[in-house]
Amino acid sequence: MAGQEQDHGDQGTSTCRIDISMSTNLSEQNLSSLTNLTLLSIQSNRLTSASLAHLSALPNLTDLYISHNAIDSLEPLSSSHSLHIIDVSSNPITSLRGLETHKEIEEVWASNCQLGSFEEVEEVLADKSDLTTVYFEGNPLQLRQPVLYRNKVKLALPNIKQIDASKSSW
Repeated sequence: MAGQEQDHGDQGTSTCRIDISMSTNLSEQNLSSLTNLTLLSIQSNRLTSASLAHLSALPNLTDLYISHNAIDSLEPLSSSHSLHIIDVSSNPITSLRGLETHKEIEEVWASNCQLGSFEEVEEVLADKSDLTTVYFEGNPLQLRQPVLYRNKVKLALPNIKQIDASKSSW
């Protein structure tokens, strides 16, 4: 299913949102020409990390939904800086490296990946003052110590307001 929507903002600029979930023609799409693209949903497309390289040409991209693919590294995203929301759930990633440059990131959805290190999560995300929501359930870092998991996330990321489906009350 593919869909495209245009929104004409108050300043007369046009923004674009595209959903290319379960597309068989993704390799034929020339997304780099869509400089006003703000939201891209390319879930369930069998994408690999190499597929992410062209996204750096999208300067206005703020919301990226790439769950249920074959992405094992977020490093190709390090050359861009504008993401606010990223969903990488159900990909075989073991690291969040590549998100360091996204200083305005607000939400990181990374459930059911292969993240195993709280230290690495802290290194990559602790300086993100706008980060309020993380989803890490189903990762080794949650499954190894489910009772301590939320406390460890809160210690690593003190600004967090929501961990997985639960909003914090601390």
